[in-house]
Amino acid sequence: MNGGTITQSYATGVPGGIADVGSLVNTNAATGVIDESFALGGVASVNQGTINNNVFWDKDKTRQTVAAGQNTGTMPGSGNALSTVQTSTPSSFAGWNFGANGVWTIPAGGSHPVLQWQQTQ
Repeated sequence: MNGGTITQSYATGVPGGIADVGSLVNTNAATGVIDESFALGGVASVNQGTINNNVFWDKDKTRQTVAAGQNTGTMPGSGNALSTVQTSTPSSFAGWNFGANGVWTIPAGGSHPVLQWQQTQ
C-alpha cells in the first residue's frame, strides 16, 4: 500500500490473483501519489489517491486501458496505456528526461524504460 509519494520508478512484475491489476502497488491510498512511473503489469489494483498524467503502463501485457482496477481518486486516461512497441520508444513517455544526463534510458534492444543509473553499474 502506498500512502506517500512514488516517483521515477518502474515495475516489471506480474500481479497475482484474479482481481489484482497493479504490479507497481496494490493500493494507492487517499494520501498516495504516483508520479513519473511505468509498470509492465499495471499501476494499481485500487486507486484512492493520485496517479499523475506522467504514469504509463503496457496495455498489451495487462489488457488494461485504465491505470487502476478500482478508482475513487485521480488517474490518467486511457491514452497512457501504451502498446508494447510504444514502451520501447522514449517519445511515448511525454515529459520524461531521456537525455544523456537524464533519469531514464531504454537499453539497446530493450522493451521498456529503466533508470539511467542502472546502466552505469
